[in-house]
Amino acid sequence: MSASTNPPLRTTEQQSDQLNYVDSLRNTPTESPFKKLAFPLNVYAQALLLQEGGAEYLHYGLFQNAQTNLKDAQQFSTDLVMAKLPSPPCRILEVGVGLGKTFSLLRRKKYNVHGITPDAQQIEYIRESLGTDASITQHSFESFSAEPGSYEVVLLQESAQYIDPLIIFNQAADLLTSTGELIIIDEFALKQDAFASHALHLIDNVIALAMRLGFELVEHRDLSRLAAPTVDYLLQIIDTHRLRLIKDLEVSATQLDQLNQSNQIYREKYASGHYGYALLHFRKKNIPKWHLRF
Repeated sequence: MSASTNPPLRTTEQQSDQLNYVDSLRNTPTESPFKKLAFPLNVYAQALLLQEGGAEYLHYGLFQNAQTNLKDAQQFSTDLVMAKLPSPPCRILEVGVGLGKTFSLLRRKKYNVHGITPDAQQIEYIRESLGTDASITQHSFESFSAEPGSYEVVLLQESAQYIDPLIIFNQAADLLTSTGELIIIDEFALKQDAFASHALHLIDNVIALAMRLGFELVEHRDLSRLAAPTVDYLLQIIDTHRLRLIKDLEVSATQLDQLNQSNQIYREKYASGHYGYALLHFRKKNIPKWHLRF
């Protein structure tokens, strides 16, 4: 479904108020807490800070009805994931911790959670906000190792798109208990395109590979219609806060132009049905005798 069919994200009056707010801030010297994050995560986080007064997540939001606030839409997405988890205390590996909000919620709910990210800047940010005792280490999923059966859940909240699916399922098979669960919420390619390569994993291939490697599909929930407005929202707030982003983050106008071009392509892919957003919930079942590896 085209993102343009969704309710408007902000009224003209709200846009005018926001522009006045931006004008009042342009000459105010500030040090962005997100300046050290890798581009474009620093841009997304700082734009949210300027637009909504704070940034807690770096993932898409799921917009309900006429909702216009990305923070609430992001929280709805995280709540949806939380509802799929077994009762605490169970052992969870969070692959890709973002700004640490989901990790913090899991810890608060008494889950035994360990987080990993290859990004040293994210770890530095999280340790400053959550303390040095936060169980987070600098690892890619490819390089992470633990005793077999160490976790009852492996959670990938918008990190799966950066990891080869074969690695995801082989690592999960090794790390999970005999009936452990793998939960993925992310963007996927929904259609095969003979004339263009996709930046995202084709969802049908991901599901087929999971079954080939001994996982059963518990749930496949298409969230594309709810997630698509996120792209429009990001385009809007980056444009609104363009001058402030360049000043606060020391990014170039060219970088922001290229980011907007990329997001416009994604908006078109969502509108055409080539890209989408989904929650995939798998359970480890019958791991085959022979392992398919690179």
